[in-house]
Amino acid sequence: MMRAVLPPVPPMNRDTPPPASPPRPTEPDWLPDGTPYSREFGDVYYSRDDGCAEARHVFLVHNALEPRWRALPDRPGTLFVINETGFGTGLNFLLAWELWERSAPTQARLVFRSLEAHPLSRSAMVRANAAWPELGRYSAALAAAWPPAMGGLHTLDFDGGRVRLQLYVGDVNEALAACGAAAHPELAVAADAWFLDGFAPARNPAMWEPAVLRRVAALSRPGTTLATFTAASAVRTGLADAGFAVERVPGFGRKREMLSARFDGTAGTAAAAAAAAEPLTETPWHLGASVASSAAHALVIGGGIAGACCAQALARRGLRVSVVDAGEAPQRGAPVAPQGILFTQLPASDSAHGEFTLHSYLHALRFYAALFGADSDAYARCGLLQLADDDEAGFTALAERYATFPELARFVDAAEASAIAGITLARRAIHLPGSGWLVPQEARARLLDHPLIETRFGCRVERLERIDGGWRAWLAGGENIGAPVVIVATATAANDVLADNPLPITPLRGQVTLIPRALAGATPHCVVCAGGYVAPARGEWLCCGASYVRGAGDYLPTQAEHRGNLDRAHEILAHLDPAAIALDALGGGVGYRTSTADRLPIAGALPDASAFRRDFAALRQNARRAIDRTGSYLPGLYVSTGHGSRGLTSAPLCADAIAAAICGEPSPLTQRLQRTVSPARFLIRDIVKGRGG
Repeated sequence: MMRAVLPPVPPMNRDTPPPASPPRPTEPDWLPDGTPYSREFGDVYYSRDDGCAEARHVFLVHNALEPRWRALPDRPGTLFVINETGFGTGLNFLLAWELWERSAPTQARLVFRSLEAHPLSRSAMVRANAAWPELGRYSAALAAAWPPAMGGLHTLDFDGGRVRLQLYVGDVNEALAACGAAAHPELAVAADAWFLDGFAPARNPAMWEPAVLRRVAALSRPGTTLATFTAASAVRTGLADAGFAVERVPGFGRKREMLSARFDGTAGTAAAAAAAAEPLTETPWHLGASVASSAAHALVIGGGIAGACCAQALARRGLRVSVVDAGEAPQRGAPVAPQGILFTQLPASDSAHGEFTLHSYLHALRFYAALFGADSDAYARCGLLQLADDDEAGFTALAERYATFPELARFVDAAEASAIAGITLARRAIHLPGSGWLVPQEARARLLDHPLIETRFGCRVERLERIDGGWRAWLAGGENIGAPVVIVATATAANDVLADNPLPITPLRGQVTLIPRALAGATPHCVVCAGGYVAPARGEWLCCGASYVRGAGDYLPTQAEHRGNLDRAHEILAHLDPAAIALDALGGGVGYRTSTADRLPIAGALPDASAFRRDFAALRQNARRAIDRTGSYLPGLYVSTGHGSRGLTSAPLCADAIAAAICGEPSPLTQRLQRTVSPARFLIRDIVKGRGG
């Protein structure tokens, strides 16, 4: 019997978009020698003498990166973090990546966090970096991974995750606050080195104001180094006031001086940290001190997509992982297997919900491309068409909002949609060219195929106990497994394990229908979605679906759900006659997802409910009151569930965020998004509304 978890397609987002639109990619001017020039700031992106040599001199040499990197221990968990203000063309990142590859130990990882308010288009970045052929391999990889210039945090992995770029698109103060320099910066991951590389202070003063430099200090620790091309007295004074020991040193080429600095952690430190925090506007309940960063072993309960993503994220960071699942091991290479689709709804506003939806989708596209590689019959980046409804105003507003991001979405009429799909379609559509389908069973198998991952299928966890500073999972039959860190990713069965810490999740049954290709007629070249979806034919079968039935039950396909899937397929394939297809000729499978009231996943550390109710009781009288207190969480216990019908899309980013928290790394989620998917959000709502104990 086949089990599948494949999403139905909800109706197109009808939210009314605000006047604000996503950032637009920047196109610079080009000087006669090929140097990119910013019209907005009236300045070049790098030195016209030799930008590459200048960047090495200023940022690599004066942060002493090569000797520091050669001295790093060659073991899992070794991490070096660079923070940068002003990504520009990416030249500094490319040089750091090249040096890291030459000088750092193989098991160490580099996280390069950069911000950019005006990101270049991919073509402009390629043109700018073509000046440095010695960096060609690195710049080509960056260009291939370059995301649409949407606001927020984009995480790009290179060299199998050994090098990570976290690019924040937006204002400098927002970016630094998102990294953790607002409320309680002491809980954020500090930088080991800073590259201050905005345009010149006289031309871009907002990047160099004292408040920004205080935020820089708040994300530093004793010994953190800093380098910048400028020697402006205001910058020198601002850094000194923030707690840095600043030195003027020879600059590059015709530039007489530059600044090199080290955070000494004494002079001005307390004042800098206090000043970096804005007046408290919301209770930082989502923050909590890391308690498991030294863990070497983790237990993941659940081997579905969510659990497999978590296991792989931890194994990539060098942790030994035990995966326990009550079901069967995933089958690889099955000729008859349902296809899952990578779907998103384009947000029509700048809400946190929309931001997570879009960024998890972009992250998933990169994630599965790396997982499957360029040649796999279980994954196809064939694109997706979402057929539009009759909301003319909503369609037009979305088209205007995303007009400058054709690599993300195109808005096409029925004729062009038909040409893309290779079949006749009656409605206009949103085309997501980067989307497609994959076989979830194959994805699970690939994710769990790692030397540090041990799997045990057919084993059900009956209870979980906190014992001797760690956790112990008791299996049916009396056996038990202990680990300092546990991630519960068992979908509908999560509350069976969590017992006294239940989550507000609802089971959703989903049945997928497989139609023999000989009975389907013409099939689409890409995924097509309307009330349901139809994937391109795979082998001798056409996959369509899916049903969406609330409540738990068995895994037996029903004729009624097959009939519903055929009717939804007919909405897309006008030539398909559901009545002419015998139900006993169909294949299919049933799976169960979990949903939440706000249709967002639950991912992160599990809160200590009694401590939350005590610490945040005042919110019951005034929900808007800002309480300067962080949350109390159960040490080493995390969850990833509630992914609903988009688990393939949301699970990879959630898993990466959980693994980053466990290992003490910079999160791929901003502070805003950590709150948005936190397991504690429902507890806070209960406290505010006076529900519960």
